[in-house]
Parts: sequence; C-alpha cells; structure tokens
Amino acid sequence: MKSRQLVKRRHQAAIVIQRAYRAHCEHQQYQTLTSSVLTIQRRYRATVAAKEQMQQYQRMRSAAVVIQAACRGNQVRTEVARWHQAATVIQSSFRKHRQEVKFQAMRLSAIIIQRYYRSCILQRQDREKFLKARHSVIILQAAFRGHRVRSRLAKMHRAATVVQANFKRHNQQSAFRKQRWAACVLQQRFRAQRRRNADVKHYQEVRKAVIVLQAAFRGLKSRRIIKQRLHAACVVQRAYRCFFERKQYVKLKFSVLAIQRKYRASVAAKAQRMQSVEMRNASITIQAAYRGWKVRTEVARWHHAATVIQSAFRKHREGVKFQAMRLSAIIIQRYYRSCILQRQERGAFLN
Repeated sequence: MKSRQLVKRRHQAAIVIQRAYRAHCEHQQYQTLTSSVLTIQRRYRATVAAKEQMQQYQRMRSAAVVIQAACRGNQVRTEVARWHQAATVIQSSFRKHRQEVKFQAMRLSAIIIQRYYRSCILQRQDREKFLKARHSVIILQAAFRGHRVRSRLAKMHRAATVVQANFKRHNQQSAFRKQRWAACVLQQRFRAQRRRNADVKHYQEVRKAVIVLQAAFRGLKSRRIIKQRLHAACVVQRAYRCFFERKQYVKLKFSVLAIQRKYRASVAAKAQRMQSVEMRNASITIQAAYRGWKVRTEVARWHHAATVIQSAFRKHREGVKFQAMRLSAIIIQRYYRSCILQRQERGAFLN
C-alpha cells in the first residue's frame, strides 16, 4: 500500500510536471506560430501596399515620361531642323571649296601636262633637226669622199702611163695620201663626235634647268594649295568645334533639367510614401489590436478545450498504464509464487 501510494504521488507529480512542460511547449509553439503569422501578414500587407504604390508610381512615371518624351521630341526636332539648315550651309560651302580646289588642281595638272607635252614636242623637233643635220653631214662627207676617190682614180689613170717609171714614187705617194686621208677622216669624225657631245651636254643642261624650274613652280603651287587647304580645314574645324560645344551645352542643359525633374519627383514620391507609411502603420496598429483581442479570445477557448482534452487523455492514459502495471504485477506474483512452490516441491522431493 505504501509503495502504491508512493507510486501514485510520483505519478501525480510526473503528471503535474508533464502538464506544465507540455503547457510550456504549447505556449512557445503558439507564440512562435503567432509571431510567424503576424510577420507573414505584415509582409503580405506590405507587399500589397508596395505593389499598389509601385503601380501608382509607374502610372505617374509613364505619364511623366510620355509628356517629357513629347516635349523633348519637339525640342529635338526644332534643334535638328536648325542643325540640318546649318549642316546644309556648311556642306554647300565645303562642296564649293572642294570643287574650287579640284578645279585648281585640274587646271594646274593641265598646265603641267601642256608644258610637258610642249617640251616633248620641242625635244622631238630638236632631235629631228639634229638627225637631219647629221644625215646632211654624212651625205656631204660621202659626196666629198666620192669626189676625192674619183679624182684620185683620174690621177691614177693619168699616171698609168708613167707607172713603170715612177712606181716606187707612186707607191710612196699613195701610202702618204692614204695616211693623210685616214687622218682627215679621223679628225672629221672626232670633231663631229665632240660637237655632238657638246650639243647633248647643252641639251641635258637645258632639260635639267627646265626640270628644276618646273619643280620649283610645282612646289610653290603645291604650297599655295596646301596653305589654302589648311585655311579651309581651320574654318571647317572652327565651325565643327562650335557646333560640338553647342551640342554639349544642349545635352548638359537637358541632363540638368532631367535631374531636376527626377529630384522633384523623388521628393514628391518620398512625401507620398511617408504619408502612406504613416497611414499603413496606423491601420496596422488598429488591425493588430483587433486581431490580438480576437486571437486572445480564440486562444482562451483553445486553452479550455485543450485542458479538457488533456485531462481526458491523461485519465485514459493513466488507466491504461495502471491496468498494464496491475497485469504486470499479477504476472510477476504468479511467477514468483510458482517459483516458490517449485522450490518447495523440489526441496520436498530431494528430502
């Protein structure tokens, strides 16, 4: 009986401890579930409000972007029209200058080609004159030599009558005449070659002087053309730089205006967002108070129902455990008694 009372007190103490521990676990689980539900609700409501605010902001932003695009498109079209007009003027001036430069280059090329052609014609004429003079000299030399040979033959015919008497003298005279003739021919050839060399040298000097004059004139003309082109390039660069600086200024102006618009829109959006956050916080506070009261009422009902269910379940569980322990004690007693009887029977049998 004392053991059963001790076991009973221990069972009651264990039941109290288990009830407190389970209540503590359930309370912690409930608090975790409540905080999770509140966090999810806050996040969901914040997401819904943020989506609404974002949709409203995107609608306002799209409307502002459309208005800005229309205004900027009008400004850009006006500016592009002015740029096109300025570009047309610059292009016309540049094409005029390019055509003038091209015409000057073609004119200079034509003059150079004409001079070169005329120099070629004069060179050909001088060469033809030289060839004609040379041919005439050769004909005169041939005629003179033929006349001289014919005269010598006549003399030889006249001297044929006295050949036998004056053969040795005639041979000496013929050899001397041949040597003299050869010397004359060599002298004439040498003088003609020297004169030809002098003419060729004079022609080369004249040609070299003409080439030097042409190179100097072409260099002067090229320097003038390069100077004109440099002046035209400076004018075009000045105009392009002016256009580029104006374009940069217009871009900077548009950027400053866009930044100002975005900053003002950001300030207005921030004020609107702060107002919406304040309204949202107030509504969340009211909702949280109402939901807390509602949840506390529901939790009180749940606690009462849980207490009833736990008491019934624990009663059933203790009854089942008591029946099991009673059955186990009966089995143990039967086994113990059978062992004692078996020992007694064995002792009696052994005695």
